Amino acid sequence: MPNGRYFQAVRVPYERALKVLEDRPDLAHGPVVINPFARIAVFLLPRGTRPGQWTVPRTRFLRPGVTVEIPPAVAVGGPDIHWPTPPTHQPYQVDDLITALTSPDTRPAGPLPAPAGHPRRQAA
Repeated sequence: MPNGRYFQAVRVPYERALKVLEDRPDLAHGPVVINPFARIAVFLLPRGTRPGQWTVPRTRFLRPGVTVEIPPAVAVGGPDIHWPTPPTHQPYQVDDLITALTSPDTRPAGPLPAPAGHPRRQAA
């Protein structure tokens, strides 16, 4: 489906999205598509949500017209693209999703320390 016609899509890294959905199971009942092959989740926000409203680092607010894969409503769980729970028509509140994705437990980790013997490590 083309992004922007019925919804505004935001792409989130797979592990981060799964952590959010585990910590906030209420968000799993909203329109979110899990794609294990691409290692992403796509949260479908209300149509008309603007990029300026989306302030979550390391996520991607998709451009209008970009094709978004939408599985059949019966594709719940499994190894292919799917919904985590049967999809509803209840849209996400943008602020709730931003809060969930930016909480300390779901923020991406900083850079890994340099391994022992690495020049950067010795300079420290």
